[in-house]
Amino acid sequence: MNSAFVDMEDEYVNEPSTSSQTEGLLDGEEPKKEGWAKYEGYFDVDTEDVIQNIKSVLVPKPGLRLHTLDLYGPFWIATTLVFSASLGADLRYDFDAISIASGFIFPYALLTPLALYGILLWKQLPIQKNIAELISIYGYALAPFIPISFLLIIPIPYLQTTVIFLGSLWSSAVLGLLLWDSLPPPFKQIFIALHFILMFIFLFFFTKSTYPDPSVDLHPGASVAPAIVPASGLNATHSA
Repeated sequence: MNSAFVDMEDEYVNEPSTSSQTEGLLDGEEPKKEGWAKYEGYFDVDTEDVIQNIKSVLVPKPGLRLHTLDLYGPFWIATTLVFSASLGADLRYDFDAISIASGFIFPYALLTPLALYGILLWKQLPIQKNIAELISIYGYALAPFIPISFLLIIPIPYLQTTVIFLGSLWSSAVLGLLLWDSLPPPFKQIFIALHFILMFIFLFFFTKSTYPDPSVDLHPGASVAPAIVPASGLNATHSA
């Protein structure tokens, strides 16, 4: 009988303790999230925080920092930019313009920070931002193109090219201020220059291909046809 109590005692003594699992919860610590769950917090953001971030990047200053690093703001910015960039397109090409813009802007805002993060991991270089924070920074860096895109409606080619250049420079400056202290050289210089080149080339050819050229007649079949005089009218004239 005593041996039975000893066996029962050993059974409880050898059972794994759950105190370590609940200790963090008792101390007020939240359990660690895994997988996509750990990125849910990046979508839990107030509208005021997003507006504050947009104001900060539209008027960039030395030492620029975002109020919050989230993913809701970048998604809203990319979506708005797709439609604002397509405003100046001719009505016949409106759907095509939206498709082209979304086919570039969304993949660029997502794949470029992914590529940057992957290269830094491959090179075993220190990374001060996680992948969600890099996507957030790239997304907010696109915000200057929204007011710029409204100026592209003006059908003056030289003005459009100048606006695209200044917008690309503006956006690249924002990206540089947000990433400069987080990336090792020469990657920060390379990716900032790459951002300028890709955005300038895209907007330049996008504007040329989807916006109507005022010097070209888009409706040649709509020219005024010569007046046709009825035959009866001609006979009446000759008889007179």
